[in-house]
Amino acid sequence: MILIMLSAPRILIAGLTVLILWLPAQMLINHYVTKISAHASVIAGCLTGLLLIGKLNHPVLLALVVSVALVTMWSRVETKNHTVPQVVMGFLIGALPVLIVFPLMLS
Repeated sequence: MILIMLSAPRILIAGLTVLILWLPAQMLINHYVTKISAHASVIAGCLTGLLLIGKLNHPVLLALVVSVALVTMWSRVETKNHTVPQVVMGFLIGALPVLIVFPLMLS
């Protein structure tokens, strides 16, 4: 509410709204279902947000960001911190709030 009153950039408000939705979802799934990867969630949210606002419009930049996401996800499995399903679920839980909130708040 304070950010709106201070005329903060809409992208900042959208990003914080995504975090407010993502964190409880992540915590509930971790507690009741399985331990999902927060690393994969964060990188998925960043990747999805950058895609939606058009900041990954150069193929090299897109390839770089996707590579970072894939390496992050691979490392979580390789270090045995998570299973493949946990990393995939983390990626989906990170991307979903962005896919919902950004179109609603930034259009």
